[in-house]
Amino acid sequence: MVDKDGYYGIFKQKPSFEGLSRYRPPFNYELAGKQFMLIMDNEDNYVVNFVSGTYLEWSTFDSKELKRYSYECTKIDDITYFVNFEYREGESRVNPTLILDFEQRLVTIVKTRVRFNAKYPTMTDADYSFGAIATDGFPLPSIRHGYTTDLVGKRIHWHYAPDTEIIHVYYSPNAIRITFPPRPPLPQGNAPLVLSEDAIDFITNGYDEPTTYIRIKDHIYVVSTCEKHKAMRGLSGNSMLFLMDVERVHDVGRSFGHGGDHVTPENYLFGAYGDFVYSDGIIEAQANPYIVRGEK
Repeated sequence: MVDKDGYYGIFKQKPSFEGLSRYRPPFNYELAGKQFMLIMDNEDNYVVNFVSGTYLEWSTFDSKELKRYSYECTKIDDITYFVNFEYREGESRVNPTLILDFEQRLVTIVKTRVRFNAKYPTMTDADYSFGAIATDGFPLPSIRHGYTTDLVGKRIHWHYAPDTEIIHVYYSPNAIRITFPPRPPLPQGNAPLVLSEDAIDFITNGYDEPTTYIRIKDHIYVVSTCEKHKAMRGLSGNSMLFLMDVERVHDVGRSFGHGGDHVTPENYLFGAYGDFVYSDGIIEAQANPYIVRGEK
């Protein structure tokens, strides 16, 4: 059912664009019928009840009501799950993503918002919380997932589809540089894409965005990018969240924000495989052309 604002939310209508999902692994339903208590360090504790393979119930400990939401789930390894859902909070859409690490009994919650900024309505922003999964008969783990600089200085050439390749340059502890390999010309008879000057600029020259890096465990990392500079230039500045295995050079993740029309809600899971690229230091040394004057 569509609400009075025409908002469909996750699953209620097929997304208009899922351009990074062609190599996405199958959705995972192994959590169906299970319930977990998430003990968080710096916010409310939560109960999550996976009613089925597509619906979960979500609540803080002190709430008397479990709210039901559609969700999607995939995995990066046998026991590390990527759970994604969303809800409304006033005019904002809120997207909690849970990284459930059953090997260490730990959880990271990335909570992302869109339509919170009246000046830049497509801008996204994210908060990060670390905690543990309560398990009967075991004390809570004392370790946590945490911020890292392990990836700084590395580059990965990601393949999202036969015709979609993106190079991520992890050149700073709090930023990413996104570049594109040379694109072959379209076959004769294909109509050329009609792109704005800004879009052509981004594709040709690449762009930088604020990024948070989190270490989950050996070889497994979260990279969270909010495309704020794109949003400031009037483009759809989505949140891109990657859960990466850098040993197999594979990721799963999600894109959250708005479609190309800046109106249609976007929230879908994707996947990619890649390879590390030798860094000659040239791209990393270039000044960030998209820092807004006065921005910190």
